[in-house]
Amino acid sequence: MNIIWGNHELASIEDKYTVLELDTFLLETEDTITAYCVLSEIPAPTLINLDHYKQMHDKLLENYRDKQFEFVAQMAEQLEIRFGEDMREYYQVMKTRAEELQASGVPDDWKGYFVSATQTTV
Repeated sequence: MNIIWGNHELASIEDKYTVLELDTFLLETEDTITAYCVLSEIPAPTLINLDHYKQMHDKLLENYRDKQFEFVAQMAEQLEIRFGEDMREYYQVMKTRAEELQASGVPDDWKGYFVSATQTTV
């Protein structure tokens, strides 16, 4: 798996590779940057339904930003085996993060960004 920071290169690779959005980071400058992964190896059973699993992944992030943490934890568990070892840890982290945020709550103005300077979410 390779990581791309920002979307400036996406157009040139999305037709050739499987690309998934990972997270959006809030930088100290108050700017945001989104990280994407380029998957190099996808398990054969996933290839058959690749578009479906990519949509599930997108729904996970959409619901994460909408504070639907129970849904996120369930979806992460389902997706954990779909994209192979490259993504297994990512989905485990997202599940844990969703469970922690569900338990602790988030402010009303929470946008779902990961704050890289403090390693917390806002």
